[in-house]
Amino acid sequence: NTAPFHNNATLKRVIIGGEATEIVSDYFNSATALEEVIFEEGNKVNNLAQAAFSSCQALKSITLPAGITSLNPNLFYNCKNLAEVKFEGEVTSFGQYAFYNTAAIKSFELPATLKTIGAYCFANGGLEGEVVIPEGVTAIGSNAFAGANAITAFSLPATLSSIGDAAFAPISSLAAINLAEGNANFKMQDGALLNFAGTRLLVTTHEAKLGESLSLPDVTSIDTYGMAFAPFATIDMPALTTLNNYAFYSSALSGFTFKPSMTIGQYAFAASALETLNIEEGVREIPQNLCLNCTALTDVNFASTVTNVMRNAFAGCTALEEMYITPSINYMESGAVPATIKKLFVLNLHLYHFLPIHQQHYQGL
Repeated sequence: NTAPFHNNATLKRVIIGGEATEIVSDYFNSATALEEVIFEEGNKVNNLAQAAFSSCQALKSITLPAGITSLNPNLFYNCKNLAEVKFEGEVTSFGQYAFYNTAAIKSFELPATLKTIGAYCFANGGLEGEVVIPEGVTAIGSNAFAGANAITAFSLPATLSSIGDAAFAPISSLAAINLAEGNANFKMQDGALLNFAGTRLLVTTHEAKLGESLSLPDVTSIDTYGMAFAPFATIDMPALTTLNNYAFYSSALSGFTFKPSMTIGQYAFAASALETLNIEEGVREIPQNLCLNCTALTDVNFASTVTNVMRNAFAGCTALEEMYITPSINYMESGAVPATIKKLFVLNLHLYHFLPIHQQHYQGL
């Protein structure tokens, strides 16, 4: 058995030394009573393999020996009570999910030797206040800090050259991003973190002082959750072609025009302040969950080219009382029309049996 303490419920204290050089994958995974791990002075351990201490929920602190220079994936995954991690060696990389869901870690001084932070590394964690990414870090993976909703600011170094999708989002409390001078790969503009060319919007901060409008004429794509919680009611992005999932989730955006040149992901406007959605000619499909729970939405104009309205596109849009279903629409899934609709004008009578609404709302024209 290469993981003899996996799911052990009684082991409380471990001393590691002797000739041991590695703790193999899952060795202490879900050892739920484990409170203390001690590496003896002079130990030879140089590798803590994937998920070696994953879900050790009684573990509160640990000091990693000098031989450890990288943290493998899932190393402290779901260690909910782990509050302190110290390093005796020069650690250069944090693997994906290494500190995922470590709610007790409120502050973390990242090693000065660190170069890379993997995907989901600190996601759903308890980090609070400002997170300082040290000079020397070159890459931060996708969703690295996603859902760490007590973070208020990031300081990013000049050496940073790669940032994955949704690395800093969604974080509802994010108020500031401080980018070091001399960074040749990214820039800040009106509270938005952009690639240096200005074509990719990675994330926006959520400070009310930013104003109600945002103009970024060169932006062509918005990352997943890129403008989630953003305070802007209006945007001017004439070059925009790609909105990834949750692009405007819970934002203050009040109106949007869906153009045929655009690719729009699921939940793009979910829970936002959207009031009006204009769908231009040429658009053929309304994505799933597009306007889910947009409770201020009162006006949707379908283009004559729309054929499909997908699941929950307008579910929970309680202010949307009247809709016109154009003759071109021949496929609608559950939630394509809000359950609270008061009047529905259906111009394609063959669609009638597909509508998940009561007959009293239906009017054929």
